[in-house]
Amino acid sequence: MRKDTKPATQPPAKKKAATSARTSKINVEFTVLEGPPGSRLTKAFHIADDGKIVKDGTPVFSSGTAEARQIRKLSEIEDIIESLGSGQCLATGLFDSPRCDIVTAKDLDAKAEETGTRSRSKKHMQQPSLGLVLFDHDVSEYTPEQLRCSTPAELMEKLITAVPELQDIAWSGTTSCSHGITNQATEAPYPGGGGLHAYAVIKDVPLGEFQR
Repeated sequence: MRKDTKPATQPPAKKKAATSARTSKINVEFTVLEGPPGSRLTKAFHIADDGKIVKDGTPVFSSGTAEARQIRKLSEIEDIIESLGSGQCLATGLFDSPRCDIVTAKDLDAKAEETGTRSRSKKHMQQPSLGLVLFDHDVSEYTPEQLRCSTPAELMEKLITAVPELQDIAWSGTTSCSHGITNQATEAPYPGGGGLHAYAVIKDVPLGEFQR
């Protein structure tokens, strides 16, 4: 959270992640991206002159490093997420190298590619056959009441009602980093602070088809 001369926004203690009862052993790989020193890949907020909580733009990853990670049960994702710094984030895809430097496609020349540098493109990054999928629930003033969820369990219940095939998947859920942020001076909450994340594992399903 960026410091400010006005009362800073302050999130409550992060809620413990909720996990489904299904804990079958798995072997899932994904990627941790890390930007250059001083970069930010998470949300940040400040209080504007009118007292409203404002998000400081959208983080963009254009260069840094990528490292493949592996979990053998879904609940392990919780500790990995908690350990991430502000300059790190998760990607569900995998590069063709377990650890590599990352630049934009336009900045990647043949010599750099030969020495192991990669770009975030389909040429170098693919979704694994057994991989993570993220259900990201964001709430705004326009979200219909019947679609609002207050917990990851409620989110998964609605998803399973809409897509019954999801009823047998394991999942792990928590609140987003903007959840619960308020202005301490006015106690006004951040309007988009009801976000929820639920991670699940899918096998041999193209993400485009899954989204449809």
